[in-house]
Amino acid sequence: YDKYLIYPIFLFYLGLRNLSKKLKADIWLSCDSLTPWVVAKNLYSYFHNPAPFYDASIETVKYNFKFYIYSKIYTFFIRFLAKKNKSVIVQSEWMRNIFIKKYNIKSVIVANLEYVPTTNKIEQRKIKIKNFLYPSFPYVYKNFELLGECAKILDQDPNWDGKIIFTMDVNENKYSKYFFEKYKKYNSLSFVGYQSQEGIKKLYETCDALIFTSLIETWGLPLSEAKKFKLPIIVSDLTYAHETIGNYHSVCFIDPHNAKNLASKLISCNQG
Repeated sequence: YDKYLIYPIFLFYLGLRNLSKKLKADIWLSCDSLTPWVVAKNLYSYFHNPAPFYDASIETVKYNFKFYIYSKIYTFFIRFLAKKNKSVIVQSEWMRNIFIKKYNIKSVIVANLEYVPTTNKIEQRKIKIKNFLYPSFPYVYKNFELLGECAKILDQDPNWDGKIIFTMDVNENKYSKYFFEKYKKYNSLSFVGYQSQEGIKKLYETCDALIFTSLIETWGLPLSEAKKFKLPIIVSDLTYAHETIGNYHSVCFIDPHNAKNLASKLISCNQG
């Protein structure tokens, strides 16, 4: 057993109950995507972990056991305790709809992360896009394999001179180690390592576009950040992405399972 997996479950469903009886809180706000078994006049839970909404395959166990278990047991705990909340708080409308339709929870507050005005169009220029940034922690649902397979194709094109830049620490977990070992030989991929806030800011300022192939997000913060820096965005054609992108003009939605199609689009962008 992973102690970091067992501990939060013990804390939320046993440890906090006695504390809550002593505190007798008017408002109890849980910010950890779980509803604790506590006594409080008003209970709110903020859900921001995509695990319970991602259909993790058994293959996930090999590279990220903790995430796989989360994806399977979170649903149980949501059904068991989430209705005890006065309101559930989520980051997006698509999550709100899941809680209403799947869990029959009527009071759901959407507190999304959008902070970039997107109604005013920015002058679009036909430019050569060379550096495609993917800032992301190495979770299995981030769909790095699509870009790895895409790199196989890009490396064979004599006219391609671009880079797909990852900010993952290649030694972070089993998944990052697996991905790095499998795809490190491709010149189209660049691994710059985990970045500080200042480092990420510099990457946004110096890269030409954001690429975001994740299969699920409760919001997808890099999408909002890329809009702030007025970057073109290439993103999975999925519900979460359409909501976060909004009416931003410089975006290309791609099939998150088709490396050949993505490679074609990147080559087109790279030619200017």
